[in-house]
Amino acid sequence: MPPHSSRILQPLDGACIGPLKRAYGTQVEGQARLGVNHVTKGDFVFLPLYYAAHVHAITQKNIKAGFAAAGLVPFDAERVLASLPQRTPTLPDLLPSPPSLASKTPYTAIELQRQAKVVKKRRVARPASSSSADSALDRLIKGTEMMAHDVAIVKAENAALRAELRAKRNGRRHDVRLLQMAAH
Repeated sequence: MPPHSSRILQPLDGACIGPLKRAYGTQVEGQARLGVNHVTKGDFVFLPLYYAAHVHAITQKNIKAGFAAAGLVPFDAERVLASLPQRTPTLPDLLPSPPSLASKTPYTAIELQRQAKVVKKRRVARPASSSSADSALDRLIKGTEMMAHDVAIVKAENAALRAELRAKRNGRRHDVRLLQMAAH
């Protein structure tokens, strides 16, 4: 569905469904004021309220108004086209991205490098981009790569320190057992 076209493709949303929601809300609010706050399946009182709201909102007049406001009945092509955004899609907008250019959130430095290639390919596919945007993108990619490498180093150091700590704890347990055996 083209962006900003729902009022044309679904003319009853504004002309009937909106008024129906408001009318039903008013009916339910009236019941709440009368103290009806909880309804069980056995004494469902909201169906008659919906019916009353439906009769009020879904009228021939509202239906005709919805289609007329969209420019559909009577058909007015100028009005329909004037209500759409004035953007002409470019060829890359119309073509789906190849699977190789699918965006993914990178979690490692290698995935980041692959994603950077994807972004650069997309930038090449859309020649209207400026060189300042390209250099800003390159700096962003470089900084993110540096952070990804730093994170990888910290993770490796952290794993080594945890292993060393486990080894020390196991050594203490072994020393305590030797002392207990010597005491007996």
